[in-house]
Amino acid sequence: MWVCSRCKKINSNRNEYCKSCGECKIGSMKIISEEKKQNPSVQSVIPKTQVEKMTIIDVQKNKKIHDNNIVFGRDTSKENPSINYSLRNYPQSEYISSIHARLYVRNGEYILTDLDSTNGTFLNGERIFNSVKIKIGDTISLAKRVEFKISE
Repeated sequence: MWVCSRCKKINSNRNEYCKSCGECKIGSMKIISEEKKQNPSVQSVIPKTQVEKMTIIDVQKNKKIHDNNIVFGRDTSKENPSINYSLRNYPQSEYISSIHARLYVRNGEYILTDLDSTNGTFLNGERIFNSVKIKIGDTISLAKRVEFKISE
């Protein structure tokens, strides 16, 4: 079992991502071991590594996003605390799922994950179904409606 560092929900070890908010277990989760259950003072945390510097640019708003752990969705942070980049006021936001996709750092690399969105998450025009690494020059599209560019 592990506890999500973002929403504090308990998750099964089989889950790589928190079922409530999409947070990744690797790199930011506290693992609850049998030893910790017996001795609450024991804590094992997987350390974070050096991250390549990338800039995420919201094409529609021509705005840089200064975060390396982003959960995109139509909901606002008041409606769903796991959302930290709401797309509610974007044109055609009805195509964006409540919790749509996540962009985060794992082992020093940026990873993009679709969070079971209805209309898909696309990397360079190709729909993704698993977690994928992103790099400088890539284009992320949510439901083929909202676009983000990755630059230095």
